[in-house]
Amino acid sequence: MSFVEALCRDMGIPSLAMLKALQALDLPDDRDPTCLRALSTTQFTQLYRHLVTLSNDEMPGLFPRPFRSGALRLTCMTLLEGDTLCKAIRRWSHLLRQLQDSFVLDIQTADGRCTLLLRPTSDEPVLKPIATDLFIKLVHGMACWLTGKTVPVRRVMLRTSHAHTCGDLASWFPGPIRFEQAVSALELDDSWLAQPVVRGKQDLDAFLDAAPGNWIACQFDAERLHERLRRHLADLLPASATADSAAAALHLSTRSLHRRLHQEQTTFQRVKDELRRDLAMDKLTRGAQPLSAIAFELGFDSITSFHRAFKGWTGETPGVYRLQRQHTPDQQAPHAPHAQEG
Repeated sequence: MSFVEALCRDMGIPSLAMLKALQALDLPDDRDPTCLRALSTTQFTQLYRHLVTLSNDEMPGLFPRPFRSGALRLTCMTLLEGDTLCKAIRRWSHLLRQLQDSFVLDIQTADGRCTLLLRPTSDEPVLKPIATDLFIKLVHGMACWLTGKTVPVRRVMLRTSHAHTCGDLASWFPGPIRFEQAVSALELDDSWLAQPVVRGKQDLDAFLDAAPGNWIACQFDAERLHERLRRHLADLLPASATADSAAAALHLSTRSLHRRLHQEQTTFQRVKDELRRDLAMDKLTRGAQPLSAIAFELGFDSITSFHRAFKGWTGETPGVYRLQRQHTPDQQAPHAPHAQEG
């Protein structure tokens, strides 16, 4: 039995309906349309999305309680609040307790190793093996996306039988796999828990648009151009850069810079604005640095232009933003801002 057949069976979808869905993918006539190895990542993504729509469940029909539309977006938003992989996964563990009753995501560390495992909340065998195996792949795929790297694993433990997967699950994980295990789990070096989260909310739509292919066949080692550009612009501050000078520094033509940024669904100006916005918000929230100093450090030629840009980004002036974020019940009220800060 193939992975796709097992997925169909565990979802309770009639074979005829699944066959029609597969035929819509225009597979070559000489390939078995029910075998995972017959599907490209793009085709499997199309099939998976079809199943999600059919079941109104982002883990289509696999768990006792469905993951309704928007669950993956909510998960990503939650994980992006963690600044390290460890904090992100712990936030995920807490969120899952709200989304599901049948299992939890546990984090266990010992002897330099970290094990991420899906533990059922009941002794009854209510969880389908293919469900937890697919979800543990999601855990690995999300870890890769968050860190921007292909996270290596010491070993992967899956509940399904090797004979039921066409052997293709082996290509989904960068490490050895053990089948027919008691739980679905990943084991990796615990040093990976300290890896910083390099993604931001600006990356979320592109990630969701490519799902599930990008968390199943995840290859994130190559740093994207907009990340290189952002780092270059940050290193230059308070000096500024044009698209021409940035392209030369990154060993690209200006035309190639714009074309590749467009492929990554962003622009030179957007990268520049998002960098200065994020730095400004951090400085306003964490310290009492004068607004004129912040404006200078971010490369603005006047505090007026800083005010205008910041209000365009957030809808608030820098002074109002600082006052609202710093004046919390757990902190002493900040000194009244100068008049020009409002």
